[in-house]
Amino acid sequence: VTTRFGKFVFDVEGKTIDLGKGVHLVAFYSATCEHCMGTVPAFNELAITPDLPPVVALVGGSESDVEEFRAI
Repeated sequence: VTTRFGKFVFDVEGKTIDLGKGVHLVAFYSATCEHCMGTVPAFNELAITPDLPPVVALVGGSESDVEEFRAI
């Protein structure tokens, strides 16, 4: 079964994440949005909450903005 997220397949730290398969909790962020940055701690807490689907953040912006967002 192909879903609208089927094009989103990532290799992160040696693990493949395929949003076209299974259930995921996905957040969409802008790398330059202060409100988005402020929600990251709560989103990170969801990532370690048992019984939730895998958590994935899709961050839009330039490569340097995304790297800075990740660092924060």
